[in-house]
Amino acid sequence: MSLARTWTRLGLYGLLLSAIVLSLFGSLIAADRALSSADRRSVELDARSAAVVAERELRLNEERLAEFFGPLLPAAAATDRDSLPSGFAHVWVADARGTIVWRSSTAAAAVDDSIVVPLARAVASEGTPRVSVVADSVSDAIGVLLLAVPLQHRGAQLGSAVGMIPGERLLGTLRATSSPSAALALRSGGRHVAARGIADARAPLRATGRIAYPGDQLELEVAHAPSGRGLRTALWFLGVTALVGLAAALWRERRHALSLAGRTT
Repeated sequence: MSLARTWTRLGLYGLLLSAIVLSLFGSLIAADRALSSADRRSVELDARSAAVVAERELRLNEERLAEFFGPLLPAAAATDRDSLPSGFAHVWVADARGTIVWRSSTAAAAVDDSIVVPLARAVASEGTPRVSVVADSVSDAIGVLLLAVPLQHRGAQLGSAVGMIPGERLLGTLRATSSPSAALALRSGGRHVAARGIADARAPLRATGRIAYPGDQLELEVAHAPSGRGLRTALWFLGVTALVGLAAALWRERRHALSLAGRTT
């Protein structure tokens, strides 16, 4: 009778162990999925917030450039470096016909005037700002942004201004809003413009945010490694440890039952 009770207890213990194992691994899988979902949501929010900040920076540069109509006024003498609006590496000012009448003297421009003139004419005729992505004249692998705005003074259309913004400079304004470990890439129509940080090509967490600004389509890609990897490892380690402990207890109970059966036969 004692042997039958022992085998019954062993069977119930095995059933209880199976239920605990299923519950344990179900909880581990659910926790792992929740952490993965939180990581994906985090990188998506990073991409959206970075795109909003980049759009705001372009709007601020647009306002600065729209006030730079001095070279088109008869009495203006804006020819020194100090008059260059902040945020730009080079600036061109064109009249209403698209003829360049002033350019900054900070350094040699990375974009030829033949690219700037059609953009200046289009903006002057349309009366709306736009951004255009062009290749650097030194390296085709590096892209620069040309921000073009119409110039008006007291209701009169004077012409247009085109400012060159290096892609790296735009990404530099996003340091305070993105994760320190995140890698940022500025793209336009699938083409690489600039990058900050080193992104692992195998990184599973990537998201793209669109910069809502007229002109060429601009996108910011954010990539970083999962942040909950250590927590996942700890959870699975604890789960496997608990499973090993339960299996050891079951083996000990079975050994006790077999020993009892040997003594009663």
